[in-house]
Amino acid sequence: MKGFKFSSTIAYFAKNENLKKSIKKWAEKNNVEVFEGEGQDIIAVPNFATIVDRNVLDHKVWEQFLSFVKAGNTEDSNLSDDEKVRCDSFLIIVDNINDWDYPEVDYLFKFNPEIEHLNEIVTDILDIAYKYSS
Repeated sequence: MKGFKFSSTIAYFAKNENLKKSIKKWAEKNNVEVFEGEGQDIIAVPNFATIVDRNVLDHKVWEQFLSFVKAGNTEDSNLSDDEKVRCDSFLIIVDNINDWDYPEVDYLFKFNPEIEHLNEIVTDILDIAYKYSS
């Protein structure tokens, strides 16, 4: 796997092709990479924003992600900033799952995938996240 940098990578874990198209267009305009992953890739790539539909992950992978975020965000973590899932990363959840736990991150957004203007809302959040990460 090639090296990804926190400040120039978005991680995308969803099947919404329309949303993916909008995110890729935003990324191209801002010279940012979009890593499209699945399963345990969610803990593999440092990024300033993660967009996830938890329906593409199984519950066990989500629980591992929660543990990884918690462990990586402790003061005594041996991980570098580009290796850990930083608590100042933006996490954008786009699904209808309401009974799974959420990670301890500073910026968490949860949207029903059917809401009107979802693509615009997510790219507006990416604008803020990108400015914050630079």
